[in-house]
Amino acid sequence: MASKRKEVVSAAKEPPKKVPKDDEPRPAHLQHVYLVTLVESNPYERARSQTVGMYSTKELAISNARAAFEAHSNGFFRNGKFTEPDIFEQTVDNSKKMGNQGVVFMQRDMEGDEVRVSLEQVALDKAYRKDGGGTADSSSFAYEV
Repeated sequence: MASKRKEVVSAAKEPPKKVPKDDEPRPAHLQHVYLVTLVESNPYERARSQTVGMYSTKELAISNARAAFEAHSNGFFRNGKFTEPDIFEQTVDNSKKMGNQGVVFMQRDMEGDEVRVSLEQVALDKAYRKDGGGTADSSSFAYEV
């Protein structure tokens, strides 16, 4: 007769994952993402803001910013061009010269109605700092997990 033994299976303990400090290099593919935000406003209501998405490359972010702007421009921006720029007080297309943050597309009419799509480069796994970033000093503190 075979003896019945309980087999004890122990879970292998993984070492705790190291959280990189702000000044430590991170793998290139995990350093940042691009956040695209759409804002619609007019003089009579509070501005409505929505996140279009977060993207791994600036090119992908600008492509989706263009698609969101076309969808919300009431037909005044098609195929990458303003169809009737003269009816607007201001139009902006920074898609070809876009830095890591700022307004990609914007249109504002004479009455103050505005549609704006912005891009912002956001660091991943960045520790919170009371002063908003920069280097740590005695007046700032950081929360690290």
